[in-house]
Amino acid sequence: MAQDDTSTSIAPSIQDSLLILTASELSASPHFPAVCTLEKAAFSDVHTKSVPGKEFFPASMGRFSKPQDMIDEIGPTGFCMLIFQCEELVGIICAKPYSDDHDDDPNLVNHARADFKRQKSTNKVTSGHEEVGPTWELLANAVALDKQRQGIATRLIDQCVEEIKRRVRAEGAQKLVIFISTLQEATEGFYLRRGYRTTNVMWFPPGTRGSRDGFHVGEMFKIVDV
Repeated sequence: MAQDDTSTSIAPSIQDSLLILTASELSASPHFPAVCTLEKAAFSDVHTKSVPGKEFFPASMGRFSKPQDMIDEIGPTGFCMLIFQCEELVGIICAKPYSDDHDDDPNLVNHARADFKRQKSTNKVTSGHEEVGPTWELLANAVALDKQRQGIATRLIDQCVEEIKRRVRAEGAQKLVIFISTLQEATEGFYLRRGYRTTNVMWFPPGTRGSRDGFHVGEMFKIVDV
């Protein structure tokens, strides 16, 4: 089981370093304002400008309406991984054990992240009649705009999955299910190329969250050997 009272550092490469923080540690961290700024800029860029001629969300719309929302989403059992280059924050990714309890949270109705919550009917991945193993979900993940297309996003996801594997391995798991929900028009292909599969697609018509053109959210998963 993930713990909420310690942080873990992953051995850095020559050029960058990684830091893992629990929600409470992130909230108290001097890096938190930079994390929020980076995430909001990246979310706006992907969901507003990534497909020429399309506007899926208004430029002012973020995944979170306030910084505390990120802390609440990570919760007591999740974590946020930060990647630095020469002491500069260049990317983040968050994850936590999956639970569908938050699907009924009335506080989500005004958040863009509400549109990326999995449907309860698609929250099980089975092999035959048995559940595959522990299920985690990837949450907010973002790379600084001037550092994109340098492999940072791939490294973050890979390192995040390795950290999840480390945690579930301690519980005796042999396989792990990773969930992610993503904007189909912009980023589904990125995950397909990395072995994720789309199991459900939700259509949100124009007007949703102020969207001009409407958008699709793809629910995806990947089974990983622990």
